[in-house]
Amino acid sequence: MQSGLSFLLHQDVQRIFNNFTTLFQIRIALYTPEGEEVKVGCNQDLCSYCRLIRLSAAGESACREQDCHARGKALESQSPSVYTCHAGLEEAILPLYHESTLLAFVMIGQIRTRKRVPSLPFLATEPIQQTLELQKAFEELPIKRANELSRIIELFHDLMNLITERSLIQIKHDARLGKLLSALEQSPGMFPRIEDAAALLNLSPSRLSHLLKDELNTTFTELSRSYRLSHARSRLVKSTHPIKRIALDSGFNDPRYFSRLFKREFGDSPESFRRRHLSPPG
Repeated sequence: MQSGLSFLLHQDVQRIFNNFTTLFQIRIALYTPEGEEVKVGCNQDLCSYCRLIRLSAAGESACREQDCHARGKALESQSPSVYTCHAGLEEAILPLYHESTLLAFVMIGQIRTRKRVPSLPFLATEPIQQTLELQKAFEELPIKRANELSRIIELFHDLMNLITERSLIQIKHDARLGKLLSALEQSPGMFPRIEDAAALLNLSPSRLSHLLKDELNTTFTELSRSYRLSHARSRLVKSTHPIKRIALDSGFNDPRYFSRLFKREFGDSPESFRRRHLSPPG
């Protein structure tokens, strides 16, 4: 990521993005303040319609100019900037802050509210305007009614507020913490003690403790526990392994202690959580 700002992204950010895209078939992406794409729900690429629009020089430049303008409007309003893009699709963009520092922008988009491709003057001389390919690509996009889109944007706003309130996106001041968080995300049970984590970073346990407090306002115990519980929660609904094994794989040697922590964190026992999420609706 070539940007003046680096991120610490909690693993829940990707999960929230993935769920949003899966539920609404709407692309959601995180951008640096300069406009560079960092993270995308379900790693979803630009839609075929947008790629066709961008084949023309006019379409590519218009897209970039409008995105820049939308970021400016969102900064002014401190709320989602909702607009119809130059290609006739609905989009919304929202700035995210940590205290008074702009962290990133999050955009949802490529949503249609009509059945036919609108008139696009900037493509009047382009060959693609004369083909059925553009209309076919347009019809592949999700179509939303105005009231439905309004609710989706409201939910988008609430989710982004949750992300900032829980500090799931933070400025990365020290590259060593990025290395630790990546390791915890890949294998949260790898570091049962702070001494093990400190050894990975070639730091003393005391230095790592101070680093975590200064940069993330947390302790190693709290950080490790958060990653291990999130890992266990994901495994509960993605595998049929016994809960005891999931607890052990997530770094909890005592299944009863794991159950108490899980319920305190998520308001449900591991057994009830799994049953509720695996049961068919209705």
